[in-house]
Amino acid sequence: MFKKFTILFLVLLLTISFISCKGNRQTDESSSEELLASTVTAADETMPETTHDEAVSTASAKPPVNLPGKIAVITEPKWGDGISKLSSGISLLQEKYGEDDILHYFWPTWPDDDKQKIIDEIIADEWIKVLVIADDGREIDTAVKIMREKRDDLFLIYAEHKGAQSEIAYRLDTDLSKNAIVADLVLTTDATNAFKNFLAQAKKMGAKTLVCLTDAYGVINANYTSDREKECEDAGLKFATADFPFGLCGSDTNNAVNEIFPEIYKKHGKDIVITGLEEFRLFSTSIGAKTFFASSGYYWADVIFSSVPAINEMGAYYDPKNIAYKHEEMRKYLDENNMLGRVSLYPVTLPPLFTHTAVEYGIKWMKGEVSEEADIIVLEQIMTDFITEYAKIDNAGVYLNPIKIKNTDYPNYIGFSMDHLLYK
Repeated sequence: MFKKFTILFLVLLLTISFISCKGNRQTDESSSEELLASTVTAADETMPETTHDEAVSTASAKPPVNLPGKIAVITEPKWGDGISKLSSGISLLQEKYGEDDILHYFWPTWPDDDKQKIIDEIIADEWIKVLVIADDGREIDTAVKIMREKRDDLFLIYAEHKGAQSEIAYRLDTDLSKNAIVADLVLTTDATNAFKNFLAQAKKMGAKTLVCLTDAYGVINANYTSDREKECEDAGLKFATADFPFGLCGSDTNNAVNEIFPEIYKKHGKDIVITGLEEFRLFSTSIGAKTFFASSGYYWADVIFSSVPAINEMGAYYDPKNIAYKHEEMRKYLDENNMLGRVSLYPVTLPPLFTHTAVEYGIKWMKGEVSEEADIIVLEQIMTDFITEYAKIDNAGVYLNPIKIKNTDYPNYIGFSMDHLLYK
């Protein structure tokens, strides 16, 4: 009897334990799902602060090997870790200085715990002297401010090739009325000067008219087209607009291009450049219509290169070491299509250029070769050397200017533009 009672008691105990475990597991799973479902915005608003003493010291405490200090670079993950390292230029920098000195972090979309781990590691590792933000997402700003507050000794650089001047407030302490920037140096594209260079290149190629695509349901932005018309006039180009149904995707966009663009050529001729649509679509259209194509070059250059079969088939496609080869194959492709002299791109893609420039400048700062104020001459030389080394182009035109908005100068907020490479 006692034996039966003991067996029943053990069975009951196991049953209670199983139910308890299952309940805990369900609670854990539910919590995990809630965490993963958190939006980026909500994550920023609720990002817990971390003090230096509370930081989990998972970062390497080893001193740097080749540099006066370590440089932490945060990028956004795209297309897999390996490709992101190549396309952002991180692989080149780690090959040159070592992975112990150039630390690379992918900034996660979620969960918050992974974001917090990065914050903790950077705060805890006092050998990190420079922090480079090569991610163009706003969601990282709250974390950056936390790290800035806890480590005011960090030299902080934003290197955002897709940054927009309209978002400058996200990089300032409070608003545009204050001449103060959270970062010590901000590198971004200079939209105004870049467009002027774009027009100059189109004029140099022989284009006579710029066609600005606008929304078929009304002009996208009256001020935008008005400004562009004045800039075209100053550059000696005619200005025209053409309706285009924006908001389409994939094959629908291609169909619209095939339907609308012949009408554009019929009305304005083929000595035109077109702006307002994704550049890789304009490139394919330019080839087909034997028109002009001058890319603004911010982002799509690699996608344009992928239109060339020999480049698309190559290994390590995004590796900056292959830039010169890609230009050579592009020339061959254009020659086969009778398009030499009618197509131009930036000589290098911007993500590796910006990351490389930020890291090399940070190294000069650690060595005491530059001061707290942005040294434009040094920055331009770093960029020019990068273009010369990887694109095999001498005397590349690189132009850097402090951003000025509403009559306020931001001397450490530097806008970038660059001459195009004309294939001829």
